[in-house]
Amino acid sequence: MLLRFSVENFACFAELATLSMVASSDRSHPGHVVEAEAAAGRGRRALRLAALYGANGHGKTRFVEAAMALQRLVLHGVRVDQALRHTPFRLDSALRGQPTRFEIVFRHEDAEYEYGVVHDARRIHDEWLYAREGDGREAAVFVRTTAADGITTVKQGRATPKLKRGLFGVLAAGTRMNQPFLTEGAERNVELFAVVRRWFSEVLVPIPATAHYVALPTHARDNPDFGALLGPYLGAADTGIVEVTTEEQPFDVGRLRELPEEERQRLVEACERGETLSVADDEGETFTLCRGKAGGVVMVRLKTHRRDELGQNVEFDFTDESAGTRRLANLLPIVGPGADGRVYLVDEIDRKLHPVLARELIRHFGDAQASGQLVFTTHNTHLLDLDVLRRDEIWFTSKDARGRASLASLAEFRVRKDLEIEKGYLSGRFGAIPFLGNLRDLGWR
Repeated sequence: MLLRFSVENFACFAELATLSMVASSDRSHPGHVVEAEAAAGRGRRALRLAALYGANGHGKTRFVEAAMALQRLVLHGVRVDQALRHTPFRLDSALRGQPTRFEIVFRHEDAEYEYGVVHDARRIHDEWLYAREGDGREAAVFVRTTAADGITTVKQGRATPKLKRGLFGVLAAGTRMNQPFLTEGAERNVELFAVVRRWFSEVLVPIPATAHYVALPTHARDNPDFGALLGPYLGAADTGIVEVTTEEQPFDVGRLRELPEEERQRLVEACERGETLSVADDEGETFTLCRGKAGGVVMVRLKTHRRDELGQNVEFDFTDESAGTRRLANLLPIVGPGADGRVYLVDEIDRKLHPVLARELIRHFGDAQASGQLVFTTHNTHLLDLDVLRRDEIWFTSKDARGRASLASLAEFRVRKDLEIEKGYLSGRFGAIPFLGNLRDLGWR
């Protein structure tokens, strides 16, 4: 469960920007709030939804990318000779050489954690992990600093796990200046570190605007409940689809003649390890490849079904469906079986979707009896409705004249309960909208 995420000196966010998922005293939409299940949460109530609005180029996507950058750093670290990915605010010469700061607070497996990292392209300046468990008190797991000469110092805290004598010192001494200590410890099988890392790998799910769910066909094949839901779900969106099935066929990797033999072998090995891959053949046709139930590399296709005027079944390939239908299917895992407990960060959730469909998707997620969370960016002003979202679930990104982005919640504005939020937003009351110059000045007619 995400409670807070902050970023500073990343892309357009020069100053510290924080998205808080801690619920305010607002009493509307009680189903959108999850109560703390453990003493570690100290009774804090977490929101299940957050919508980010803003003009084009004002930071919505960058905020999602910030979460992706932190996730990538924790899960994969960096190689010995690799520079850290550093994306500072570039419109201020004083900040271009300064480090980026990430802070995240989340609840996982009956404990609350705060993890933070400050880094530039060369080294991790500071890193820390705090935990709050049953007694409700916060304690440090570790606090790490790396000096300009590359020497890393890691201090233990009250919550540091019990390790074999000397192991903590070995870990600290063996952590490179460009490698997170959290990642190093997780890879060395320190269980507490592995627990925290699992939240980043298994719970946090960023979805870029142009992404598609590569494993959708195999997920439908391997999870009957999900596969059975897919057809009715798309049919309810007035697509005419009555059923979705999967089809598995052996795949001859020889069809990928333009790939070097080594690449083809790596593809086969990846599928045999259980990975799902999206591959385009020499003709430009895209396939979803994975390990077959009986072994070997197979191609899994989704098939949609409709009825003709005689009531007969007519089968279509999923690739024949419209971009909007495919987008809707790719978003189903957010509300389908298995979504409970995950934190989805979706950029442009309404991309290629009718506004009514997007509204119903958000409504469905908010009304579901689950503990999952959905943070999304959107331009869909039809969602700016207090019948759909709480005030503390609506956020605005804005840029000032110097190109610096900021983030603010509607709950920070003094608004009447009967205010038409959509009208107020479009009129510029909350900022976060484009202010256009006179297009005639560009010579347009």
